[in-house]
Amino acid sequence: MWECASGKAACTHPKTPLWPPLGGESGFETAITMVIQSLDLGVIIPTSLVTAVLLLQKRLLGYTLASVVPLKILAMGAALSP
Repeated sequence: MWECASGKAACTHPKTPLWPPLGGESGFETAITMVIQSLDLGVIIPTSLVTAVLLLQKRLLGYTLASVVPLKILAMGAALSP
């Protein structure tokens, strides 16, 4: 139940948090980590650069990627908006 250390004024209840939550919420509900978006950027930016180089060289793969990469960027932009 209650845990009190001898000589200390503070007693803690097992269900009582050690510190109050920030903003009235526990913090995990409002935590925004964009892990997937950052991993996507690790793929999209290099792919965009490769596409640009292939387009300058007028290669078929450059034209193919040039039709796919903008759609992926638009899809990522839609996922980032709240």
